[in-house]
Amino acid sequence: MGSHDVLPDCRTRERTGLVATARGNMVPIYCGSCGKIDGYVDEKYCTHAFALCVPCSEKYGDIAHFYKEPDEVFWARIREAEAAEEVPSDLILLAKELEDPSSIASKLAEDWRRHVLKGER
Repeated sequence: MGSHDVLPDCRTRERTGLVATARGNMVPIYCGSCGKIDGYVDEKYCTHAFALCVPCSEKYGDIAHFYKEPDEVFWARIREAEAAEEVPSDLILLAKELEDPSSIASKLAEDWRRHVLKGER
């Protein structure tokens, strides 16, 4: 495949429009044909993204010789990649806070346990 066959990256160069989520930063992607926003990709796991919005895909058809991956397969691959990593440091810090009975996290956890046990009676 020559360099002329490479699809353009549909993310912004300056990574503007990032959305912070519990999973990390999500980068907006834009339709490679009309330029309208067409969703978000995980900044940590995505190095290149090309997208066609539904109207452009219906108007021009799918791009020849390119595999189209269903969303559920893509997200399953993301979950596998995340599971293969070590435990994130923020979870380690939370575990340490929960061990300290004077921390706010520990007090909230104890209140929650009392609330749950109260509901089981």
